[in-house]
Amino acid sequence: MALINCSECGHQVSDKATTCPNCGCPIETQLPPPIPEQEEPQQAQQTAQPQQPSTQIGVFDNGPSGKSRGVAALLALFLGCLGVHYFYVGKIGAGVLFLVCSLVSCGILAPIVSILCLVQTIRLFIMTHEEFEQTYVNSTTFMPI
Repeated sequence: MALINCSECGHQVSDKATTCPNCGCPIETQLPPPIPEQEEPQQAQQTAQPQQPSTQIGVFDNGPSGKSRGVAALLALFLGCLGVHYFYVGKIGAGVLFLVCSLVSCGILAPIVSILCLVQTIRLFIMTHEEFEQTYVNSTTFMPI
């Protein structure tokens, strides 16, 4: 039960009463005044939080260079012995080196190349897209590992 003020005499009366017991004036059911929304604290709270990037690049999304680290990782996993993942990111020399090592060695170097490709696959999946762009796409090194 809430108390409201009589519009005639200002005496406090129950909101369930139909008339004021002090002056007899009929009580109009009044709704409580609306609570103003507090936009300023919310804005202050929003500005206090660090800005999060609105778009996050997923593993299989293309970055600024048009290359996807997820695709590169899958290529390293399944076709890494042939150097296909290096051809994909534009490192032609490293791709040719892997291809020649796989074809010429007749399988002798295959376990070493396979382990190296597995390590590269794991690295590609766990690194950020910025690290991928810097290490594999924009790097001037012959064979980024």
